[in-house]
Amino acid sequence: MKFYTEGGATGDSGVFYLGHWVTRHFGWPFRIQSMADIGIDAEIEICEDDNRSTSIIVKAQVKSTQNALTEDFSVYVSKEHLAYWTNMPLPVMLFKIDIVTKNIFYKIVSSYDDIYPTEKGYRINFAEYSGNHLTHLIRIPGIVCPG
Repeated sequence: MKFYTEGGATGDSGVFYLGHWVTRHFGWPFRIQSMADIGIDAEIEICEDDNRSTSIIVKAQVKSTQNALTEDFSVYVSKEHLAYWTNMPLPVMLFKIDIVTKNIFYKIVSSYDDIYPTEKGYRINFAEYSGNHLTHLIRIPGIVCPG
């Protein structure tokens, strides 16, 4: 008998919530990568205020939790995942979503900021908790259009 695990449900909830949030608050297309997901969950197409596409696409990897996030938290990823994301020709953002509080945080993976090697892979720090909240997404230079 097959089961839909709690971890699978938590992961799906985070991806669906991010899509809802991006579409509702920014009005931008959010495309879930449902076919052959090997390390990217979705893509976000950035639009101007009048809904014209900027032709900028950002790839999104979502990590979800049902545990409260503290002020400083980290996400651990394998060497293979980090290599995959940093070799992408498009920017990759790692999202951490607390599906209980509905807080969404992000990190631009391709920038290598706050990424540290460990024995098994890499630790990606989300040290500036409030500065990485998704409401600041429009202010990311070089990735989204000036807002």
